[in-house]
Amino acid sequence: MRVQTDSVNQPFDINSGVRLNLGSTAKLRTVVTYLQIVSDLHVCYAPLSAAELKAVKADPND
Repeated sequence: MRVQTDSVNQPFDINSGVRLNLGSTAKLRTVVTYLQIVSDLHVCYAPLSAAELKAVKADPND
């Protein structure tokens, strides 16, 4: 997941030192968006076999 935030001049990395100082509605929208992305990825990759998954090239920015 890549998100450009207003407070930093770099992509948002949810895997390193994440602390979201957001209101409760913004937190909910963030979680819903994240879950929609995970759901879309599951639909895309769940039908693939292990060999097909190994052949998938990852985006260098991910």
